[in-house]
Amino acid sequence: MIELQHISKSYNVGTPLQVDALKDISIQLKTGSFNLVIGSNGSGKSTLLNILAGAETPNSGAVLINSKDLSNQSVHQRAKLVARIFQNPVTGTAQDLTLLENFRLASIRSRGKGLQLGINQAFRKVVSSHISILEMGLESRLDQKMSAFSGGQRQALSLLMATFDSLELLLLDEPTAALDPKSANLVFNLTQRIIREKKLTALMVTHDLNHCLKPVDRIIQMNQGKIIRDIIPNTSAPLKLKDVYGWFEEKSIEY
Repeated sequence: MIELQHISKSYNVGTPLQVDALKDISIQLKTGSFNLVIGSNGSGKSTLLNILAGAETPNSGAVLINSKDLSNQSVHQRAKLVARIFQNPVTGTAQDLTLLENFRLASIRSRGKGLQLGINQAFRKVVSSHISILEMGLESRLDQKMSAFSGGQRQALSLLMATFDSLELLLLDEPTAALDPKSANLVFNLTQRIIREKKLTALMVTHDLNHCLKPVDRIIQMNQGKIIRDIIPNTSAPLKLKDVYGWFEEKSIEY
C-alpha cells in the first residue's frame, strides 16, 4: 500500500511569491493498481510525483510505503522501491552507452555500491529475453548505442529498464507526450501489461484525456493543489471523452 497522509508543499513560504503547490493531499494507492492523475498546468501533478519519488520533501505530512515512513528519504534512498519514467525518452537512458550497458546500469540501480555485476552471456540472454516482448527485433541490437534508437523505442526500453528489478511503485510523468501516436499507444499498452503481470502499483500523470477511457483502476483530477475528483471507472458504463472534457469546463475549475 502506498499512502500520502496530509501532504502539503509550498514554495517561497512567507514571501509575496508563496505558491501552495499541494494542499493537504491524502491518497491511498492499492497494491497492483494503475492510477491516472489529470489536471491543468499548475494543478500540482508534478509536485505530487516529485514528493513520491523523493525529489522534493513536503512541508508537512508523510509518505508511506508498506507502512514505512519515507518522507525524508532521497531519490537514491528510495531506489529499491520507486522507479520513475519521464516525458522525454532521452532522460531515462544513457545515449552514449549501448542498449546492453543501459540495462546493466538498470540492474544495479537498487543494489549496493560494492556489488559488481558484469556483462556476460547469461546477462545478455536475460536482457534479450526481457526486451523480446516489444516485438521490435531489438534483441539483435544489444551492442548498439542508445542514441541509435527512436524516441518510441527508447521510451519502451526505459520502461523495461525501470521495471527490470522488483519495486513497489512506478511513477510515470507523461511518458507518451513526446511520442507519435503509434509509439504512444505501444508505450501505454506496454505499461498496462507490465503493471498487470508484475502486480505493480503505478501512478501516471497525463494530459492525454483519451487515457481516461482505457482500462485503469482509478482517475484522480487535481486543481490548484487539491484533489477535486477521485473516481473508479465504471466498466458497465464506460466514460466518454466528452464527459472527461466536461470535467475541465466546470465553473469550480481555476486556471
